[in-house]
Amino acid sequence: MQKRRFWLVALLLVAVSTLNAVPRLKVAANHRYLQYEDGRPFFYLGDTAWELFHRLNRE
Repeated sequence: MQKRRFWLVALLLVAVSTLNAVPRLKVAANHRYLQYEDGRPFFYLGDTAWELFHRLNRE
């Protein structure tokens, strides 16, 4: 019985997650930035953990 309940919950979670699909991106007409398919701009934030390299030692 518990196994059936697990699979039912798993199936429901998969079904709900597909309803909230992430909108697709495309390259803008001027080829300089990304935007959503409906034309809204997409803000891309990339970050690195440079502080990890500053604190790196042989310990």
